[in-house]
Amino acid sequence: MASPSRLDPKRLLVIVVLCLCCSPATSQKTKTTWLKRIIQDLVNTYNKFAEMEGDPRTMNCQEFTEYLKVDIPGYLEGKDPDMVEKMLVALDKDKDGELNYGEFFSFQAQYMVARYKADNQLQA
Repeated sequence: MASPSRLDPKRLLVIVVLCLCCSPATSQKTKTTWLKRIIQDLVNTYNKFAEMEGDPRTMNCQEFTEYLKVDIPGYLEGKDPDMVEKMLVALDKDKDGELNYGEFFSFQAQYMVARYKADNQLQA
C-alpha cells in the first residue's frame, strides 16, 4: 500500500468517493444524487471542450488549453508556453495525440490531489 504522502491520485479519488458514499450521515437517495451530479459534471465539462473542434470523443491540445483557461483560471499564468503540450504528452497513455475521457479524468484526479495538498499544506 502507498504511503499517505505518495497516494496514487486514482486511489485517493476512490477513497474519497467511498467515504462520502458510505457516510451514515446522509440518506441513500442523497448519496446517489450527489455522486451522479459529480460524475455528470465531469462528463459535461469534458464534452463541452472535446466538442469544440475535431473528434467530439477526444480533446486535442487546443481544447485542453481552453479547458485550463476557462475551468482553472490562472493555472497557466507565468508558466512555460509549451507546458500544455508537455502535459498532454504525459497524460496521453494511448499516444494518439489527444485526451480521451479516462486520460482527462486522470488529470482531474491529479489536480484534486495537488489542490488538497496545497490547501492543507501536506508535505509530499
